[in-house]
Amino acid sequence: SEAFVLSTPMLVGSSVLEQTQEGRELLAEIAKKYGTITVDELPNQRRIKACYSKGEKLEDGLKRLIQEAKTLAVDGVENIILDDTIGDDEIPIPGDIACSVIHNALKQFSIDIVDAEGNTIKESLRSRVNIMADLHGIPNAEVIKECLAHGADAVCPKLMMDGGLGLFGLNHSNGHLTSDRAETIQRGLNTMIGMNEDLAITSGSSGFHDIMALKGTAPGTEHELGIADDLN
Repeated sequence: SEAFVLSTPMLVGSSVLEQTQEGRELLAEIAKKYGTITVDELPNQRRIKACYSKGEKLEDGLKRLIQEAKTLAVDGVENIILDDTIGDDEIPIPGDIACSVIHNALKQFSIDIVDAEGNTIKESLRSRVNIMADLHGIPNAEVIKECLAHGADAVCPKLMMDGGLGLFGLNHSNGHLTSDRAETIQRGLNTMIGMNEDLAITSGSSGFHDIMALKGTAPGTEHELGIADDLN
């Protein structure tokens, strides 16, 4: 099966707004206005933690990430969501690295499928899934571009979104809006996902044509990290 296709590489989400029903409805409203969806609206999704424990090396966390992604892809999950929410004894994996190793691992791993004529053919696992980066560790448009260049299909930069909404009338203590909703949506969204030249977006369109061309263009990081053998 082919992966679900988004019209833009940006997903909408907020660690603050997601805590309440009102907040979730606002996020869906924002997403619809700009031709995308919220992270929660992604169909057939599973999350994997993009982190490693303080007693591990980064390489250990990446190897586990690769195996989890392979298992989910084989099981038919369409949208793999990288989540860098961490506990007290965990360290987040940088988004570009996490995207890169999963992207390249799934490209190199294939399964047998039967086509319409009854022939058995090889299909890359990468063609069956989307890699969605739902990450707090994305502070600006340049890091969004890095994640896309390293293989992410879409990005939800929660740090940027929480910051943008916080500037324009959001009470962080309970996730409720304290100013006019329409103004908050417009001004907050302009800030948090940069409706400007930083993301090559043109007013009144879904834009993103330039940034979409970046997807998967960066060289893989697996060799310098010493985990190339784990991609096979």
